[in-house]
Amino acid sequence: MIRYCIIILIMFFLTGCSSPGMLFTNITLPYTTNFNNTPVGSKICRINAHQLKVRVSGEWGSKIIDNAMREAGMTKCYYIDKKTLSILRGTYRKSTLILYGD
Repeated sequence: MIRYCIIILIMFFLTGCSSPGMLFTNITLPYTTNFNNTPVGSKICRINAHQLKVRVSGEWGSKIIDNAMREAGMTKCYYIDKKTLSILRGTYRKSTLILYGD
């Protein structure tokens, strides 16, 4: 019984759902929580950025967001979610901005 409890505790600390885990984390959070009178929108656009611990990374800038929205045929962005996949405490991280609008 103690052995199973130890295994469950180790699994709990090595993975993450709402908080970062040591081995693996895959979470989607809203960029804002003010959804009062926010329309849903009919289009979705995704922008990816990959990062290694050695700081080889791609970052989002306003031009990248504008270009991605234009390619998706969007003119208005109502809200944004950020999805993060992290492996080995951030040694590899993939972040995705998910834009919703028309």
